Amino acid sequence: MRIELEIWRQDGPRARGFFESHVVEDAEPQMSLLELLDRLNDQIIEAGGEPVVFESDCREGVCGACGFLVNGVPHGPMDTTPACRQHLRAFPGVRRFRLEPWRSAAFPVIRDLAVDRTALDELIRAGGTVDVAAGTAPDADDVAQGHLQAERALDFAACIGCGACVAACPNGAAALFAGAKLAPLSLMPAGRIERGRRARAMTRELDAFFGPCSEFGECLPACPAGIPIEANARLNREVLRAGLDSVHPSQRYAARSLGLTHGQTLRMIIVPQAIRKVTPALMNDFISMQKDVGLISVLGAVDAIRSAQMVQAKTYNMTSYVVAGLLFIILSFPFIRLSDWYTARLRKREQMGGAV
Repeated sequence: MRIELEIWRQDGPRARGFFESHVVEDAEPQMSLLELLDRLNDQIIEAGGEPVVFESDCREGVCGACGFLVNGVPHGPMDTTPACRQHLRAFPGVRRFRLEPWRSAAFPVIRDLAVDRTALDELIRAGGTVDVAAGTAPDADDVAQGHLQAERALDFAACIGCGACVAACPNGAAALFAGAKLAPLSLMPAGRIERGRRARAMTRELDAFFGPCSEFGECLPACPAGIPIEANARLNREVLRAGLDSVHPSQRYAARSLGLTHGQTLRMIIVPQAIRKVTPALMNDFISMQKDVGLISVLGAVDAIRSAQMVQAKTYNMTSYVVAGLLFIILSFPFIRLSDWYTARLRKREQMGGAV
């Protein structure tokens, strides 16, 4: 079968990229997309050209190394299936493919279809590991773990770290990935001890490398492991829990010894201190909501975007959209600067060992 390919070629992160057209005349229906690229590279090498650079390893949908956009869709048209498991027979009638690398500011292009996913490694380094002494395998079995809870943890741990969720997200968010890494560790006994530290550290890295999550859900069909959107909720849950757990238990005991009730202890002692810890993450969510409020215009509500649309329809002038965009920037910029300042202040005081 004859397959036409448009391949993105780029020599490096700062080089100018372009699409290059190729034709594979002897493609087979049982070929995967990676095998199709192998066949294409054979043709290019025989012709004396430079082969297409792409990543792959196990080719069984386990390692997460492979990944690129196929006709604008991460991995390809089949939902929850990695590129290495997408075969030509799965989409009959399609004879033209447009292949390009992940499109995200967090993933700079190394060359052609290969991207640098170091940002995901930074998330793992910040909060994706257990640093406590868990002992050997027999020692780990000494702690009882419910079967259903263990199975739930394994569902989240199925994430292969390919980065398709980031590429699929309009905001370039990695909340699904971060939640999938935090959830299993918080559900297992050995990981619960450091759950607060991990959540705060991973949130800082999320804000540094990735965009905010707006719950669009574009990441769900792109994820080869089928990670549920519950991972996003667990990420926020762990951040809020980290704020509450950051208050030393001795303050609870002291408050109760003074005669304060549980509710009074939370209201006057615990929550005010916890809010300081989670303020940077909450401010980023607020900024995200502020930018996404324009989406309600599709429901007929009159906001800045909807007003600009009505003015443009009457005057055929796009200036109203420019004004609406500037309005969002003016409203968001002070909160962004305040969030950055407060995060830096909080981190400095933590490093100095002072009270937050």
